[in-house]
Amino acid sequence: MRRLALLGTGLALALALTPAHAQESRLRPAPWVPAGIDSTRLWALEARALLDQTTTDSIGTNESRAFGLLDRLVRRSFLQLGPGGMRGARGVLTVLDSLKLDVEMVQDPDLPQFCVVTYFNSKFAGYAAWTSLFWWRGQDLMKQSLLLGGGRRIQMDVWWTGNELGPYEMALVDYRRTGEPRAGFFTMLRLSRQGEFWGAVQYAGTSIDLGGPGQARLVDLDNDGVPELAQWATSEPDARFVPDMNLPPILSERIWRRTDAGFRLLEKRTVATPFTTFVLFLRALEGGQAALARSLAATPAIYAKALSLRLGAFHAAKSWRASEPAPGERWAESMRFQYGTPARLEHGLEVRMKEVEGHWLVAGLAPLALGPPTAGAPPGGPKSGAKPGAKPGAKSGANSGTGAR
Repeated sequence: MRRLALLGTGLALALALTPAHAQESRLRPAPWVPAGIDSTRLWALEARALLDQTTTDSIGTNESRAFGLLDRLVRRSFLQLGPGGMRGARGVLTVLDSLKLDVEMVQDPDLPQFCVVTYFNSKFAGYAAWTSLFWWRGQDLMKQSLLLGGGRRIQMDVWWTGNELGPYEMALVDYRRTGEPRAGFFTMLRLSRQGEFWGAVQYAGTSIDLGGPGQARLVDLDNDGVPELAQWATSEPDARFVPDMNLPPILSERIWRRTDAGFRLLEKRTVATPFTTFVLFLRALEGGQAALARSLAATPAIYAKALSLRLGAFHAAKSWRASEPAPGERWAESMRFQYGTPARLEHGLEVRMKEVEGHWLVAGLAPLALGPPTAGAPPGGPKSGAKPGAKPGAKSGANSGTGAR
């Protein structure tokens, strides 16, 4: 009995000497956790809760903590796969998608041990994102954070250089998170000699102008194991044409090749669609470039017809307007326009294009008679309430088009 009394006294003394907050923490019930949930899902749930509290377009304490948790989750998944199992790396996206987390991943198709992962704020699409680059150095999984221009729809290509000072190089193309979704950015990285980190050779907004919104592709054009960068961008429209969704875009193509100093421009050209060829024809007539204009006409008679119609004289802003194209004919070989004084557009014209050995030529110029202007509408303009781009009373009942087939 005396022993039990002493033990009771000792226990009471120990509790008395224990800090109050420690005693409370022992007595407080543990947080409820759903049965069967593992740490991976807990990290993901906590990350989502933190991102839901975001209020600014920056990476603050909450965002840093959230993206760090997602990084830990992805890293654990990759470690379980090992360097030889990285073709299954995208399996982790199933868990993240099920929890409504916005994460994108890209790997080199031939070297899947290189992987880029971008974490977005699923609640605020335009807010700051976090990109991590993972790679294997032997049995060690390495990681480095990247600052990309947008982080969306990343393309990646990795190649062996044969140079021990920089054994691997990487090219990345990514796109904006908000605004114009076709506005892209280019980054080139080079791995350090010991494979410990990647140095930036070129990065967004500093060394390559992609030429505007468009589609970029990393493609090995000359089959040497190193990609070229090709970009098809939408150029500024010709001011002589009234802005119209029926008009096909004027596209420019740029190709860059890899050098030791980064990617350098190899070629730049305008993509010769039927509409673009006709625009070039008008510009040649306007500038008195007879040789160029003749080269774009299928016959000398077409060039002479253009001179007689004085097509080059109508180059003021909004002095040309496209008619509505025939269904399914946005890239048609036949186009119809009104042209003339911008306030009136008193002339009508049907243009026919012809493809000759991969080049488009102007093959027909047929004036169109226009109906009398409707009361209350500008001369040559569509009726009030008519569908934009509708044909303003051209007598011919044939369907028309404004682009290339």
